[in-house]
Formats: sequence, C-alpha cells, structure tokens
Amino acid sequence: FGGQAAAFVGSFGYKSTVTIENSYAEGDVIGQNYSAGFVGYCGKTTNVTIMGCHFSGTVAGNSSVAGLVGAVDSGGVLKICKSYATGTVNPSGSNNGGIIGAVHGTATVEDCWVDVTLNMPSNQYGGAIVGFSAGTMLIKNCYSLGFVNVSRGCGGIAGQVKTTSPTVDGCIAWCKIKTSRSNTQYSPGAVVGNIQVNGNFRNCYRKYDMDFTDVAMKLVD
Repeated sequence: FGGQAAAFVGSFGYKSTVTIENSYAEGDVIGQNYSAGFVGYCGKTTNVTIMGCHFSGTVAGNSSVAGLVGAVDSGGVLKICKSYATGTVNPSGSNNGGIIGAVHGTATVEDCWVDVTLNMPSNQYGGAIVGFSAGTMLIKNCYSLGFVNVSRGCGGIAGQVKTTSPTVDGCIAWCKIKTSRSNTQYSPGAVVGNIQVNGNFRNCYRKYDMDFTDVAMKLVD
C-alpha cells in the first residue's frame, strides 16, 4: 500500500544503475500514482534493466499504473526484455499499460508479452504494452493478449504516443479491445491508439478477427 507501490521495488531514485534479472513477483498491489507489479517508479538519471522477469496478479492505483513498471521519468533510462505480465490492471487515472504505464524518459521494451485485463476510467489513455509516451520509446517483437477496456486513445500495443521518433516494430496485437469514448477525438487503434508525431511503425499485425468494439462509433471490423 502507498504511493509508489510495487510487489518487487517501489522506486529507484537518482543516479541508480540497476539490473533485475530472472525474478518474479505475484500478488495484489494497491497504491496511488506509479503503482506496478514489479517496479513502481524509475526516477531521473537512473539506468534500469529488467530481464527475464514476470509478474502475476492485480495492480490498482491512480495514474501511471502497469503490470511491470509504473513510469520512467524524464532523464531516466529503462530497458525491459524477455519479460511478461499476467493478471489485471485497475487504475483510476491516466496513462496506464500492461508493461509500462508512462514513458517520459527513454524506454525500450523488447521480446515481451502481456496477458492482462486493463480496465481504464473515462477519458483516459491506455495500451496493452505501453499506455503513454512523451519520451523516447522503442517497442520491438512484443505481443499482447487479454482485454483492453479503455475510453479513448487505446491501443493493442501502445495508447497515446507523443514521443520524438518512436518505433514500434514487429509487434502483434492479439487482444480484445473495447472503447467507450463519448466523441470522435483520440480514436482507438488495433495496434497504436493516438499518434501525434512522425515515427517508425512497421511489421506489426493485429488479430484478423479481433473483437474490437467502439461504443461511440459502433463495431469496428
């Protein structure tokens, strides 16, 4: 319980170089902002690597809530590879995801997968792998299962992307998506929801019969 809550590490502060390898956590995490199954918060000037790790359970909090890492701050560097999360993510605020909630620094997610149910509140962003990015983001060779229930800007891989030159490469969205946005802004997407920058989006696929329901715009085939 608390603010930066996680089943493994609550937060890494300044000037930390950390590697977490071949580890797992399970259970229920209840916090506020920056709550996650593995690491709640990666602060400025940190360099964190998570490799071969997984979380299974339920995470609940406000904003920047995720299955593995809640957020990486501006100036922080995070790499997650060969890791996964399963279970449920229940936030009450914005910018939440299955692997990472929010990216404000630099984040690489490679060879990862999720099987989570992401339940978002009204008019907030979320994605099965990364919820929101305004930093430097690379998502490569990842896939998503489970269910994304988001009101706007939702994606089967990433939610809202405002990153400079983001890359989403070789990813597969194999999840169910339901969006209940009340207007036509911030459209949902099978792979990426809302894109506000030029980037590299290539070699990505969605399930051919994806259960993709947009309440505002009816059924999306």
